[in-house]
Amino acid sequence: MELEECIEKVWKEKLREELFENHNYLLWEEAGIAGLMFTHLRGCLDDYGKRTLIVPEYRPTAPRSIRCELHKDVIKRYKGKEKWKVDLSIVRFKEDLDRVKIGKECSLWCFEHKPVVAMEFKYMDYYILKSTLKEELKRDISKLRTMIEKWNTEIAYLCVITDVENEQEYNDLLNFLKDLIKGKSKEKFRIAIGSWENPKLWNVEKMVVSL
Repeated sequence: MELEECIEKVWKEKLREELFENHNYLLWEEAGIAGLMFTHLRGCLDDYGKRTLIVPEYRPTAPRSIRCELHKDVIKRYKGKEKWKVDLSIVRFKEDLDRVKIGKECSLWCFEHKPVVAMEFKYMDYYILKSTLKEELKRDISKLRTMIEKWNTEIAYLCVITDVENEQEYNDLLNFLKDLIKGKSKEKFRIAIGSWENPKLWNVEKMVVSL
């Protein structure tokens, strides 16, 4: 199963099951959702732990504090001003991890890799998303766009779980998010929406690019 198809299946089936059948909503917050995605996404990756890893709180640039002497040349490739993080990223390494040399003070950025998927999560009432958190959503979208345009990320997911109760509210939310994502690279964005009120309102939407 291709990665994008598998991610969609995890969102639409596994995450919905966690909420409505396993009652994990008692523990949910944005970090909890990211944790559940991490757990279920591992099944999508045949080479997990060998060539691919899922990294929570992924930062695209290497911190200045890294002092690895063994991998100086590789670390240089990850220099940059970005100090922010995305909630979850799937990164693919150039070499098998069991073949790379691990030295003192090694870090993720010691080994050449590409963040192929980046995800940001929101768990909040729809009204608050549209008002109080609108600017925060814009910042999340800006981070995801930078991941695509600067760090060659293939797909970016804006994942929202909220309280929409019917199709009209779902479509209103979808259009609101699409309006925020307008601009360059929008064809690589996916909008994953889930409702804690209605198990039928769970889907992953693609951005339609006008010709």
